[in-house]
Amino acid sequence: YVVLIESDLKYFLLVITATVLGLLSNPMFIAMLCIDVFRLEALRRVMQAVSTNLGTLSITLFGFFVMIFIFTVIGFHGFPELYVDRRGDPYCSSLWHCVVFTVSEGMRAGGGIGDLLQSPEVYLTEDGGGGSGSYDEGGLSMYIQGRLFQLVFWLLMVVIGLNIIAGIIIDQFASLRAQQEARAGRENNFCIVCGLDRNELDRRGAGFEKHKLFEHD
Repeated sequence: YVVLIESDLKYFLLVITATVLGLLSNPMFIAMLCIDVFRLEALRRVMQAVSTNLGTLSITLFGFFVMIFIFTVIGFHGFPELYVDRRGDPYCSSLWHCVVFTVSEGMRAGGGIGDLLQSPEVYLTEDGGGGSGSYDEGGLSMYIQGRLFQLVFWLLMVVIGLNIIAGIIIDQFASLRAQQEARAGRENNFCIVCGLDRNELDRRGAGFEKHKLFEHD
């Protein structure tokens, strides 16, 4: 059992499986052999930073997608006139389609979903009785609501949401660095076998370095 759960064994089984599938089924599986680069120490630390906080990251992503779903429902039912391209064709025909569109397109736009949707100015219609530059109250209200919808989406999802996710990963990098520095400090100043520190060994014996090399190597 111990042999079966060894990480090296699982890695080589994955490599063999990908090779066999690539040769017999689809060459696409050959690309999986490139995962060998993740055995490099620097990339392993990157993967560790992501996987160590996987629970917190997963919960945050779940909350993130719940917020996207809420915004999509509001946009789909409240501002359907905005979900059309410049030719007038709708971006999505169903709520589920709009969710996929918001995740795949809206989150990649620098200004959020507002960069892709029609301008809320489509709601503005001049009020014939109010003179030039006077707009219908209902259209003006929808215009303001549409602008707020796009602004709040950008602020919460793009500016705050994505930075929270990045912050979780960056904090884990800092935590791993602190652990490595603490471990290096213990190894450079304490004998992990007898527990004596560098100063004690330098005063009583032949010195810390010789003690580590020859007595408790």
